[in-house]
Amino acid sequence: GALEQDADVVMFLYRENEDDRENVTLDVQKHRNGPLRKLNLFFKGDRIRFFSADRKQSAASAPKSTPPSASPKGGSAFGGKTTPSKTAKTNPAPSAKSQV
Repeated sequence: GALEQDADVVMFLYRENEDDRENVTLDVQKHRNGPLRKLNLFFKGDRIRFFSADRKQSAASAPKSTPPSASPKGGSAFGGKTTPSKTAKTNPAPSAKSQV
């Protein structure tokens, strides 16, 4: 219904093997501004973070590794460009001088 139509991104996170709690798959089924893909991720429970599966060995040894959601060139982890969020412009509260 409406959720699928309104959503910009629809992703599913699952484990193919329920006994393996570290290897998970992120399946991007809908992405308005980027490609559809499956990403193999490695879950590091003691840090409560997901890492790229190809960085599995470096994730265990590197204390300050970049999470998969961050990108060095400012794009998203899924290949699309990020856009600034649309925030409502608010006027500051009138000062006491302006109400005189």
